[in-house]
Amino acid sequence: MGPPQSEGHGGHLVLVIDDEQMVRETLADFLADEGYRSLLAADGDEALKLLATTTPRPSLIILDLKMPNLDGWGFRRRQAEDPALASIPVIVVTAAQGAGAGAAAVLRKPLRLAHLAAAMNGILSAPPETRHV
Repeated sequence: MGPPQSEGHGGHLVLVIDDEQMVRETLADFLADEGYRSLLAADGDEALKLLATTTPRPSLIILDLKMPNLDGWGFRRRQAEDPALASIPVIVVTAAQGAGAGAAAVLRKPLRLAHLAAAMNGILSAPPETRHV
């Protein structure tokens, strides 16, 4: 967990939820290089606490599915139940086959950063009312 990092890319804030610290840090560095600000959470519970206190809300969530405590599927259920969070699009990053959890995009591990950048740009360049969650 931590404060938003970096500035730029239209002010987009991205929440990264992954239980592996190295993955979170690598994605935070990548996002900063791309001009995004980031928030980091180690699991769904930590992410929900961050979302309850962060203003403005993130423009996008990058979500791992398999995590201790509240996993990605549980996080997505809780997100969908909260009207303030339900419209935030999610990119799921997972090694699980056939897992999408209703996400705007699903990227397979090992993650290729070029694929992540393309998915993010596609989602964030769409008008907010047409972004798929």
